[in-house]
Amino acid sequence: ISLVLVIILYQWFQSNKGKIIKIDFILLSYVAYVFFSCLSCLWANTLTEAIFENSKLLMSLGIFLCSYYVFKSNKEYSLITFCKISIVIVFVELVLVSFQLSQLTVFNKEALYNVYGANSHKNLVSSFIYINLFFLIVGLFKMQKWWKWLNILALIFALAIIAVIQTKAVWIALIVSVFLWLILFLFKKNRYPYPN
Repeated sequence: ISLVLVIILYQWFQSNKGKIIKIDFILLSYVAYVFFSCLSCLWANTLTEAIFENSKLLMSLGIFLCSYYVFKSNKEYSLITFCKISIVIVFVELVLVSFQLSQLTVFNKEALYNVYGANSHKNLVSSFIYINLFFLIVGLFKMQKWWKWLNILALIFALAIIAVIQTKAVWIALIVSVFLWLILFLFKKNRYPYPN
C-alpha cells in the first residue's frame, strides 16, 4: 500500500509541477520522524516488526501528503468529504462495538478489553474516535440537510462509545480539549468583542 501511495503521489507531482508543497515545521518534523523511524530498522531487535511499523508510518506519510494536496486544491470540498468519511467511520465502529458488547457475558473493566471495534485494543478505538471528533464538530457547521442529522447522530454515538469503553486517557483528552476550547473562546471573545 505504501508503494502504491508513493507511486500515486509521484504521478500527482508530475502532473502538478506548479503546485509545490510548502515546507513548514510540522511537515519537516513529520518527515524527520518517519526518516528516523525507518533508520531504526538498522538496530531493531525484530527486523520484521520494524519493517511492518515503518510501512505503516510511510503509508501514513503518504496519506498525509495526499490529504494535504487535496485540502490545498479545494478546501471546502475536502473538509466536507473528510466530515462525511468520519461519519461513516463512526457508524462502522458503532456496529462493531455494539456487536462486541453484545458478546460480553459480564460488563466490567476487564471484559471491556474484548471490545476493540476495528482496532486491536479498546484504547485504540477510543482514541481513533476521539481524533474523528474534530471532523464531526466541523461537520455541525458545514453539513447540510440529512448529512447534518447524520453528523449529529454520529457525534452522539462517538461520545457514547468513548463513555462506554471507559478509556481514561481519552476522557482526560476530552476534558483538556474542552478546557482549551473554552480558554480560546474567551480569549477570542475578549480580544475581538462583538459590537453591541
